[in-house]
Amino acid sequence: MIRSLNTLHVHWNILTGTIPTTIEKAVSLQSISLSGNNIFGEIPTSIRNVYELEELWLWSTNITGTLPEELFDLEKLKVLDFGQNQLHGTISGNIANLVNLRELHLDNNNFYGTIPPTLGNIKGLEILALDGNNFYGTIHDAICTLRSLLLEEFITDCTKKIKCTCCTECGPRTEENE
Repeated sequence: MIRSLNTLHVHWNILTGTIPTTIEKAVSLQSISLSGNNIFGEIPTSIRNVYELEELWLWSTNITGTLPEELFDLEKLKVLDFGQNQLHGTISGNIANLVNLRELHLDNNNFYGTIPPTLGNIKGLEILALDGNNFYGTIHDAICTLRSLLLEEFITDCTKKIKCTCCTECGPRTEENE
């Protein structure tokens, strides 16, 4: 039964638990939305086996850990929404393997480091939300070039720690980061 499931939308249902490692058995899944539930723990590396996955909505779920490299094997992924969670670490340059990505929401987590210039290789990117993290450095020209393609919304923190000349919107400014 789970092998033929192609949509799992149970957002805002007061669910509690982890994403089971057996998610890999749902090989036909194209869309998962667990947003607004109390989903804790890390994203299982077995997610790489859900080859047909196009949308992964985990907004405001309390997931923790880092972005597993295995996530970047999901070449059909179009939407990745991990906003409002407890994720941390750096963003791997391998995120550019997600060549079909249209929306990337990593806002309001605890990511740090520089924003990988390889994001500029995702030519179909329309929304890029990175605000509310601890990034630093200058936004690479390769990412800014996306503004002349399809990128309509690019949100990051415009502070003394991060320089962005092509953002469409700046995250909240505080006295601490100005």
